[in-house]
Amino acid sequence: MILPSLGAALSAAADQVGHPAAGVALYPSAGADTMPLIQLSKARCLAAIGDGPQAVGVFAYVDNQPVLEPRAQLAFKDARTSIETAQSIPVSIAGRPAWMLSVRVTSHSERWSTVCAVIRIEADNSVVASWCEKEGWRPDIFIGVCDGCGAFGGNQGRCVNALHGSGFLGPQTPDWWITDHFPSAEPPRFEGSHVLSTEDGFPYALRRVARMGGWPGGYGRWHPEVRGSTLYRVERVGETLSIF
Repeated sequence: MILPSLGAALSAAADQVGHPAAGVALYPSAGADTMPLIQLSKARCLAAIGDGPQAVGVFAYVDNQPVLEPRAQLAFKDARTSIETAQSIPVSIAGRPAWMLSVRVTSHSERWSTVCAVIRIEADNSVVASWCEKEGWRPDIFIGVCDGCGAFGGNQGRCVNALHGSGFLGPQTPDWWITDHFPSAEPPRFEGSHVLSTEDGFPYALRRVARMGGWPGGYGRWHPEVRGSTLYRVERVGETLSIF
């Protein structure tokens, strides 16, 4: 299947699993991490937050490592949850190889069981960032956990959580952001529950909403204010931030 754009791929994936109006999460440097499927599909860990993001029905995974069958499939199992890939279809998105997956999440509690779509795109993060800008598309939730920007990672020196005007936090800014770290080379400012850019005139800030229990992530040691994976609300400076 040849798809001309990221938007077309997301639409096709949502239709495939019957979630045309579902929330969409974008996960750069995702690898084969299944934690988002457990935490965000049907808003499992978000139920107690109140006015939080909607449940995610479509996940866009990005990684520059080749995704080949059978590695394209996602799977997980413990005493409470199992994840299995029901269908995997090779596709091309704007010339980049990808897989479109239908993934079944089965919980010990039926109300958390669901089927979601995952698009696994073989590309650099910067390529997909350029697609977002070109198409004027933004995800509902951005996931910047364990992006490999550290000394031994595959994304070394290119942290996706940098708060500046290039990259993923730009004109097509998501409403929600999940991360376990911010770049040590260009650290942001921490003021109470807010994370602020040091770039003059940068229009966005992040407000801490909740810890994402059970989601691994150790980069927070770079910034004591970040302890494990955390859900942030993206807010526009001067419009919604009470500290200004």
